[in-house]
Amino acid sequence: MKQTLKLLTVAIALLASHSTFAQGKGSYLKYTVNGTAYNFLEADLNSYNTLTGDGIDEIKHTENHFYVENASKYKLDVVINTAPKMKPVVSKLPFVEIIVPVDGHLPSAYISIDNYVGEDINFYSSTLLNHGKFEITKVEGDWVEGVFELVINNTYQENDQLTITNGSFRFQIQPQMED
Repeated sequence: MKQTLKLLTVAIALLASHSTFAQGKGSYLKYTVNGTAYNFLEADLNSYNTLTGDGIDEIKHTENHFYVENASKYKLDVVINTAPKMKPVVSKLPFVEIIVPVDGHLPSAYISIDNYVGEDINFYSSTLLNHGKFEITKVEGDWVEGVFELVINNTYQENDQLTITNGSFRFQIQPQMED
């Protein structure tokens, strides 16, 4: 009896420490834009998860959004697209545009970045033609980790690009929002 109680106490302590470790590490988003590094921790980040797509022009899918809440220069948003109501899995994903067409890729990743210049904002967004990589390296429970890099084009001006390197992230998948 005494030994059983001791084993139970150790098991509970191990589970609690594992849970605390996972929560203690928290969310982060790190990236370098044109040679300048940016590092955001949990207090600067937000995330949500939504089911979208009409099935006619856009494939029905789940969008897992993870983004910088406020940034003074470069505000980056990451969207991981999966089949409806599915979580991301460890894999390499192609970049896509914000609208995933019916014949589009799932799973896939979309990245956008807003560049604040004085009172102006320049918008950059990924497309199927982006050079780079997006890889989910770890999924544990509701936590997703990964790495990325790409050359991203200005949404409205040709020949205007940003180079994003050393990108890494960790975020918790939120419960799916209902309509």
